[in-house]
Amino acid sequence: MSGLLSILIFTIQFYRAPEPVDITKIDRDIVWVYFTDKGFRTEAEYYQILKDYEPKISSAAKKRRLSSLGKVYDYDDLPVYTPYIEELIARGAKLRVISNWLNAASFYIPQELLGTIVNLPFIYDIKPVATEKIISDELSPLELKAQTADTSYYRELYNLSYDQNYMLGVPQVFTKGYTGSGIKLALLDTGLKRRHNALRSLRIYKEHDFLSGDDIFIKRPYENLQPILQLSNIKMLQSLRFLKTTPNRLFVFFSADSFTPTQPRPARLLMSYSDNLGESWSTPRILYLAPTYNISIPKVAVAAKDSLVYYFWQELIPQAPNVPINNLYFSYLINTTPQPYIQFGYGKEPELCVKNNWLFFSYVLNDSILYFRKADITNLTPSFYSPQQVSIFNEAIANPLIVIDSLNQIELFVRGLRSQRLYQFTSTDGINFTSPVVIDSQVGITKAFTSNEKIYLLYKKYLPSGKTELVLRISNNAASSWQDPIKIIENALSLGDYDAVVVNDTVKIVYEYQNDIYLLSVYNNTISEAQLYAQDFCYAPRILLTSSGPTLIFVRRGDHNTDYEENEDFSEQPNHGTHMASIIAGYLPKTFIGVAPAVDLIVAKTELHKAISAYTYETIIEEDLWICGLEWAEKEGAQIVSSSLGYRSWYTDKDFDGRTIPVSVAAGLAAKRGVIVVSAMGNAPLNFFPWPSRYIVAPGDAFDIITAGGVKRDSSPWRSQTSATGLGPTFDGRIKPDLVALADAVTIVNPDDSSEYLASSGTSCATALIAGICALILEAHPNWNADSVKQALFSTASLSVPNCTLGFGIPNVDSVLKVYPSRIPTFQKNTLAAPYPVPFVLGTNEKIYFPFYLMNTPRWAELRIYSLSGDLIKKIELAPQDINVPGRYIDYQTLNRIGAYWDGKNAAGEFCASGIYFVVFESSFGSDRKIFALVR
Repeated sequence: MSGLLSILIFTIQFYRAPEPVDITKIDRDIVWVYFTDKGFRTEAEYYQILKDYEPKISSAAKKRRLSSLGKVYDYDDLPVYTPYIEELIARGAKLRVISNWLNAASFYIPQELLGTIVNLPFIYDIKPVATEKIISDELSPLELKAQTADTSYYRELYNLSYDQNYMLGVPQVFTKGYTGSGIKLALLDTGLKRRHNALRSLRIYKEHDFLSGDDIFIKRPYENLQPILQLSNIKMLQSLRFLKTTPNRLFVFFSADSFTPTQPRPARLLMSYSDNLGESWSTPRILYLAPTYNISIPKVAVAAKDSLVYYFWQELIPQAPNVPINNLYFSYLINTTPQPYIQFGYGKEPELCVKNNWLFFSYVLNDSILYFRKADITNLTPSFYSPQQVSIFNEAIANPLIVIDSLNQIELFVRGLRSQRLYQFTSTDGINFTSPVVIDSQVGITKAFTSNEKIYLLYKKYLPSGKTELVLRISNNAASSWQDPIKIIENALSLGDYDAVVVNDTVKIVYEYQNDIYLLSVYNNTISEAQLYAQDFCYAPRILLTSSGPTLIFVRRGDHNTDYEENEDFSEQPNHGTHMASIIAGYLPKTFIGVAPAVDLIVAKTELHKAISAYTYETIIEEDLWICGLEWAEKEGAQIVSSSLGYRSWYTDKDFDGRTIPVSVAAGLAAKRGVIVVSAMGNAPLNFFPWPSRYIVAPGDAFDIITAGGVKRDSSPWRSQTSATGLGPTFDGRIKPDLVALADAVTIVNPDDSSEYLASSGTSCATALIAGICALILEAHPNWNADSVKQALFSTASLSVPNCTLGFGIPNVDSVLKVYPSRIPTFQKNTLAAPYPVPFVLGTNEKIYFPFYLMNTPRWAELRIYSLSGDLIKKIELAPQDINVPGRYIDYQTLNRIGAYWDGKNAAGEFCASGIYFVVFESSFGSDRKIFALVR
């Protein structure tokens, strides 16, 4: 372990004592819940976790973190302790997102429920999630001014985007070949519309829509994963249940807050079915609709007998004084037709089991009383017996389970939330139960099932060190005793949900770990290697056995499409993100060029827009999604983050100290990991903040980021009739902004047209411009870290002494590269770089790659391989759509994608002889050639 890490261990606060929380001041239902710890409190435990933990981050992020942190991860990267999340969910909270960096999670918790949660021993603090409503940048039709006397090449090339780029020295370095190639820039915004001609060449490295709802996917035997189209964009999906009845019929049950994107609706219990083993599905049917908006349906239980499907659900009604009402309801389907439901009484955590002609129920009353009930289902209408009180606990309980053992006895299991003990009760008649037996301690969510006279228990076991195991227990004697635990997964952190099915004595287990879905098998204590089924934002895996084999479903939160979707988005939803993307990476020579047209964009759709008029719109920003998007982008390898939207109205001046506001804390932690975060100062509304009042929006107050202010074309501070660039300092006295760029009538694309342009004014534009030049500097200096880039910008900007109006002034990338010359080659025309590897050794090397530089994007291009005598050996065509922006095409992943390589074979498919060969790069803009050797 490095000396730096050893020092940090002694300064980390592993436990923070709970803060007093006045829940009367929390005036919304979406809140941050901060936790006291991450499941451990000692240095020794932290050391051991760091030694074993391997976070899911990209190789690019690892490299950047090593350069900035001196290590790949630290305490802030460790997962939030899962039992804390599970207990809040068990008490009625609906999980939105988890932030490891903040050691917090955001939940939907009606205010009436806060009193049941606020005093839990692991709660550090509760704060509302900020939802900001601000008027975005001012838009107007672009006024095309008469051409000035300056008819230079730069003006001709950049045309409409000349002023905004020339102010920053961009054209001068563009003509030397600096276009942002190979640099990953994350855009946290509203999504994209890519219909404009200047956006056809955008390079999207990764994208995720954090606003989209949940989609259910299915993996049938011998088929690839497929989304169930009828079960997509579900809002706040809960309690997913997967069930098989008749030979070919499958059911999916779940509860959700809304099934449409534009209008919130009360919670619903929904069902969809398939009569062909999951190949196609019915339109979801509403089985129950909550009467008001604040009521939720946190738990659903299902069981089946032949063509009858029984379902049992909990309705949670928050009410003051913090004692919620939990109603239980029961109904059933005949084939697929719902029957009238009945109110079953009061309780929570419902569970069902069917055996022969009996239906068994279990539920919890008043948090700590375990009840059992049975019904005779010999006839079509169930005949209910009186409920039986099984036991009263001195703690809250959850997760009751029912199985019928090989002696037809009832085995009932339940967990203590505080003690984390797993209790077992046995009954022969459903009326009298044995005293509880403790099966294990430190137990998390448990699943129980039977097969071939065996009973299986699958559960999490939480170790004192903060780590988690997944444990399988088996009983061969009607639950009288249990075999030794089989540790399926050891030393895990952040282990999610799981499910299992038995196939010929082999237990198939599907589980979620670090938002990925895995499948493994257990047979005779032998555990197979886990197989990865799905990646990113996945949860709630479910598995069952059909006639064709094990069938798997799971939920993916959000989707990988950030484009405008007519059925999901307001008409102007993607406009702001499209404007910023065009400033950064648009490309249409002699009309409009962005700052870094070859940059790789990581697009996070985190911000929700609601249209008000044609050119003004309200921005509704929820900071938990912003933080989630930031943490995701950082792990995907983002080197730069551009965020033009911010938070203000929830906070007072004293909060802008870089340590208080959640988004500012998160932005500072990203900067600590080597990300260049560029954020806007904000547009101060002059009717509330007369010039020159202090005005800043979060995360602009974060430590170690670049906060962008705006200027006019004459370099004076930007002001309009209604708003102006924000001014510092931060509350703790730091100078902000750090840099400024053009914020007055900046040219952007019109998202709703393929060729029109608009003018935009505001610090959003300045933010995108500055983020773009950071990409150019990183391209020129690939070994620089974030601090090097910032210091180079500050030391060469227009002001030697910073102030709280303009910061260090206007940066100039041309000046940066003159003061700090790049060691990578420049180029002024299309040219080949040195092939690699050389010599090309057949049998050792599969391919030889032909990197090249583009200054002009060709209409067509190809590679030709010639022998030394001039014979044409092979012609390789390169698709124009893959080389549609200027830049450096040099890494093997890119060259593989566009086909710029040779496998040593001639046109007939035969390997060529050893010798000297030429490669010619031919395009509509001329040709270039290189020589290389092939060795056999």
